[in-house]
Amino acid sequence: MAPSRRFTLRKGFTLIELLATVAVVLILAAMTLGAMSGVRKRANDTKCVGNLHALSGAFGTYIADYNAWPSFNREDPNNPANYSSHPWFFSLLKQNYIPLRNEQREGYTCLVSDMLTCPANKENPGSRYQWTPAPYPWRSNYTSNSYWGYYNGKPEDFSPANDKVRPSSVTNSKAIVLIDSAGTSQVGYPNLAAEWTKANCYIAKAHGGAAHALLANGSVVRISPESHPDIAERKYWDPRLATQ
Repeated sequence: MAPSRRFTLRKGFTLIELLATVAVVLILAAMTLGAMSGVRKRANDTKCVGNLHALSGAFGTYIADYNAWPSFNREDPNNPANYSSHPWFFSLLKQNYIPLRNEQREGYTCLVSDMLTCPANKENPGSRYQWTPAPYPWRSNYTSNSYWGYYNGKPEDFSPANDKVRPSSVTNSKAIVLIDSAGTSQVGYPNLAAEWTKANCYIAKAHGGAAHALLANGSVVRISPESHPDIAERKYWDPRLATQ
């Protein structure tokens, strides 16, 4: 007689074991996602700083060609030596001072440069500047301020003779040229909300309560309530303000 075979029933997981396994998986997933989020944030910060440094180089070439800084809202894209009524990035795009491409956005052909857009700025990814013939410039989410060309920041001082900022007139080498802003307004700083305590303080939104800024001397700095508690003060914005 053949020996009898014994079959051993394999137990399945108990409910408690399954719940414990799921909990471990969720914890590991949360840790992984948190680490990935941190890596993505650092990559976006690095890209933003790189953009501003590259724009500083483009400004240098522009200044050498036209003996003036790109203006806040006085650019003639066909001849940047002249005055017009367009924002600072228009001449850079139309005159090929920065790498660009034609791309379909919002159903229109637009002039797009990755250099003009901070990847961390999700609230304001740019928009179509529609007050020109196509292809339309894709608006930057780096914001200039009104001291760089438009009325010199003070409407009562406006005159075509002092409209554009010449290199020889820059006495405040730490004046902010561009700043990463979640605001979509073309008003510019310091007119745009710049007090940290205001709910619509746009410069506090792109980089977790802070912003990156390009200064007149070519450096890129991180601006926060700790480093610039009085951010609305003219000393941060006016390139013609004598350093104290």
